[in-house]
Formats: sequence, C-alpha cells, structure tokens
Amino acid sequence: GKPDVPNVTPTDLCIGQPSVYFATATGASSFTWVPSGQIYGTELCLNGSCSQFYIEWDWYFAYMEVFAENSCGTSDPFNSWNYCRINGNALDAQVYPNPTDGKATVEFSVTNATEYSINVTDLAGREVVSKEVAAERGLNQVEIDLSSVGKGLYLVNIKGQDGTNVVKRLAVE
Repeated sequence: GKPDVPNVTPTDLCIGQPSVYFATATGASSFTWVPSGQIYGTELCLNGSCSQFYIEWDWYFAYMEVFAENSCGTSDPFNSWNYCRINGNALDAQVYPNPTDGKATVEFSVTNATEYSINVTDLAGREVVSKEVAAERGLNQVEIDLSSVGKGLYLVNIKGQDGTNVVKRLAVE
C-alpha cells in the first residue's frame, strides 16, 4: 500500500532562517516537499530520494507540507509544524566574501556586549568551525577560516548568550 505519513525533523519552521529537514516514512521510496507562503528563498533536495531538504525561509510567512511516495501512491501530508518567529531576536549580520575560497569575515552589530558563539556547519549538520567571541557593543568583525573544508554550502550560526541569533548561508568554492 501507500507509505505512512512522513516523520519530519526538526519540526520548527523558523521565519527568516535557513533550515535543513530530514524525513522518514515506512514504505516510502521518495519524498515531495511543498513549501508555500508569500515569499520563500532557496530550496533544494540534498539527496536522491529527497529525504533531506534545505530551505531558506523569508521573513514573512512559512508553511510546508511533506508527502511520502512509493509505486502504490502518496501518503497524507506531514504538516505538524511549530512556528518560531526569530525576528524579535534576529541579529543584523553578514558574512563576506560570499562565495569565499576559504577565509571569510562575519560582521554583526550588537547593542549590548555579550558572549557570542559562531558555529559553521555543513548541510548535514556536522560542525566544521566553532568560535567563541566576546562581542563589544557596536560593530564586531570575526575572521573564520574555511580553507580546510570541502567546496559546498555551509550554514553560519551566530548566537548570543542574550538569546539573539541569526543563521547565514555561505558558499565555499
């Protein structure tokens, strides 16, 4: 028969933030992801069956259904999302040059001096660079060295002890 409704992790849809999702379902041979909403950014399957999916949500609205498929049919959709709105705690940050050949600068502005962690992960969630930074009030610039990692797309997560955070994507060429 047709496959079960997919199980998707994580279940958070965070507006304004890139995310990687993983789907599993008994009997499924592939998955279809149907994001919708006013505006959304980049989206791509990360493997052949599309059980891993990357999407970069925009700032306004996010909704997605996920279907499991096999030769007998299509499942009912997974659509049990938790909505997290990070706008209130979003940092103003940029990463450049992007794409980079290895060295990049993370630049962000903060209103209060606090500790920040900068974690760079690949799309499978493996951490490739991690830095702790004592951020000063105002503009901060932190160098990160990705010359030892493979070419591809990476996520740069900048998170403060005060709860502020932002995720930026960075291409290494």
